[in-house]
Amino acid sequence: MIMNQRRLTYREYLLLLALTGLILFVYSGAIHFEFTNWDDDIHVTNNPSVKILSVKSVADLFIPSDKYMYHPLTMLTFMVEWYCAGDNPLVFHATNIALHLINIWFVFFIVFRLSRNNVFSLLIASIFALHPLQCESVAWISARKDLLSGMFVLSSALLYLRWKEDNSLSSYLASVSFFVLSLLSKPSSVILPLLFITYDMMQEKKLSWNIFKSTVLFVLLSIMFTLFIVLTTTSHSELPLYYYSVTQRIVLIFYEISFYIFKFIIPLNLSACYSYPQLLDGTLPVQYVLGAMTTFILLILVIIYRKRIQTATVGLVLYCIFILPVLQIIPFNNASLTADRYVYLGIAGLTFCGVAVVDLMRIRFKISSWVIAAASITLVGVFCFMSLQRITVWKDSITLFTDVIRKDPNTAIAYGNRANARVARGDYEGAIKDCNTLLLLFPNEPKAYFNRGNAYSELKKPREAIADYSMAVGLGFTSPNVFYNRGNQFFILKEYDSAAADYGTVVRLSPAYLAALIQLDSIATSVTKDFRSSVKYLTEYVSYVPNDASIYYKRARSYASLGRYGDALNDAAVAVSLNKNRDTTDQFIMSLNDAVDSINTALISISSALPLRDTPLRKKLLEERSALYMSLGDTLRAKNDMAKSVLIH
Repeated sequence: MIMNQRRLTYREYLLLLALTGLILFVYSGAIHFEFTNWDDDIHVTNNPSVKILSVKSVADLFIPSDKYMYHPLTMLTFMVEWYCAGDNPLVFHATNIALHLINIWFVFFIVFRLSRNNVFSLLIASIFALHPLQCESVAWISARKDLLSGMFVLSSALLYLRWKEDNSLSSYLASVSFFVLSLLSKPSSVILPLLFITYDMMQEKKLSWNIFKSTVLFVLLSIMFTLFIVLTTTSHSELPLYYYSVTQRIVLIFYEISFYIFKFIIPLNLSACYSYPQLLDGTLPVQYVLGAMTTFILLILVIIYRKRIQTATVGLVLYCIFILPVLQIIPFNNASLTADRYVYLGIAGLTFCGVAVVDLMRIRFKISSWVIAAASITLVGVFCFMSLQRITVWKDSITLFTDVIRKDPNTAIAYGNRANARVARGDYEGAIKDCNTLLLLFPNEPKAYFNRGNAYSELKKPREAIADYSMAVGLGFTSPNVFYNRGNQFFILKEYDSAAADYGTVVRLSPAYLAALIQLDSIATSVTKDFRSSVKYLTEYVSYVPNDASIYYKRARSYASLGRYGDALNDAAVAVSLNKNRDTTDQFIMSLNDAVDSINTALISISSALPLRDTPLRKKLLEERSALYMSLGDTLRAKNDMAKSVLIH
């Protein structure tokens, strides 16, 4: 690789700006896309945790959950966006595009710092930016964790390279800080120390203590975070890879390595979900074995020719390090064996390798630079066109999963998610058809019953809906949504005990599920007349949303029903202060004021009639006054009067 030792000129910055404009042209259509039900519902739209921005809710994000992987910073970005824009997906998509743009600039600057070759750096940044494999990470809101962690990984790497040049403590500490942020964005960032060790080995040309001395803090943080993730993982569902033997798992790991290389070279037939292979008489299909053999042969060739293709080898090593956490060496639960988003940063390594190979061919065969330039521009143009086509698949859930089904009709999860989307669109019969297809493929798929239950509930068939929701629960689907939806069907049938039990389960599973608290309050106030429970539910609601006037008004009524007029009056006053449009001549508030006035009048009357000597009459009047003080919320005076009455025999 020709090394051009100089700084960037204005022309290079203008080319970067032109690349930025091209990227915006390709990806800007995504801002008009909807949320999908491919994890966007779990992370955002149906996740009560991100819809409340408070100190408590932010702190809760840093507590591990079995609903999704540990990425609190990613969830925090969703929380802030929801607070600013509500359920408008435009803001979420715009953030993803912005993060991708930042990462492209970082890739350019890192490669330029390593090579000092502006053409080399710009070409790698362009392919990294526009390769069709990147569409999933950019267009899918839930892939935010890959973009955010990628930004912090690249920031940390850039600062590490600066530290190696200027030996500044501030650069080193900043690099460590960004590494921590990357870990909190996505756990797979634990591989970053391997990148630094690889870089240091290239500089030192041999193993030495200096290599590990520079990265010891990064390694310790990586180990500690890995142990934290392992020890706090609470999911006990059976992992898909456990269906295969140890030998088959090794074959699949080698297959995954070649899969991404093949898709990088020929990005055709891309899908949001690549199913796990179905065993044929206990053996893997031949394409998986061939893929593993391809990886093995490539490894041998790299070892043999590593000195001749040193730069290309570095790119392959970077690629392997980036995809190491998703190779399922340690199995994890995922619907796909492979996924386009898994190779988000890995594409930089593959591009680095590919451009290095082309440069070697240019030198070896004396190919004109104009030919290379024309081929590069053509390649980028082809990738632009392919990405423009690919990104439209992420328009909405129905488009997305129709594409998945077209690529692989046996992808079970695609039928379930499309059914869910069809329910949202009002196509209930279509949803039931998708669920029935899914149940033919996999009779024990709980989400099929859940989605069919949703369709039946919309068709006003509560008994059928309850039966399907119960099947989903029986098969291990314990999302708060299934219990909430089943509770609603019980509520419609006026089976309030069963409804309350389901709503109670929802609150235990997800304390911030406010709709369930409202339903529990409705049962408590309208059916069971259990106003103490009503106060409990509404108080829990207020702990998450302290500025909802209607909730204070509801709780005021419950307090009044319990005879706690002082607390009721306080809540009514808060409701009025929060809702300036509320009519202060409201009949309830007026009656509440009348009740408090009556109590105060009674207190004056009792106090004036209270005998000075200890007599049965004094005891009775003290007890009555204690009860009146308690109704006003004056617990100190109430307890004082009760204590005095107890002393009178």
